[in-house]
Amino acid sequence: MSQEKVERYKKEKANRKKDLKKQKRKIWISRIVGVIFALALTAFIGWSVYVTFIREDPSASETITLSEEELSSLLASQTTTTKNALLNETAAAEETSEGDTTTASASKDDSTTEATTPEPEGDTTTNAQ
Repeated sequence: MSQEKVERYKKEKANRKKDLKKQKRKIWISRIVGVIFALALTAFIGWSVYVTFIREDPSASETITLSEEELSSLLASQTTTTKNALLNETAAAEETSEGDTTTASASKDDSTTEATTPEPEGDTTTNAQ
């Protein structure tokens, strides 16, 4: 039995360098495969998040085609609402300008009354002394 052990030891010793190279090669290959798998998994998760949450829905950006009749009715309704909005703005501007002139005239009246009212000159007894 000891002779078998000696022979086995000699074979192991002769092939030791080859075996170490094989083990190192297996370790490097497993590391590279692991890194590639991790990158692929990360890319898949990133793409899934992008598609699910970030990318816009392609159906939302569809173009709408309208016939000439639909376009003309749409433009007519928009011009009507635009005209109404302009009329409301003009009316509001006129009301504010009328209110400004009345307050301006009231402030003129106040200034004239202040100018005509004489100011008291103070105590006359102190001037006599």
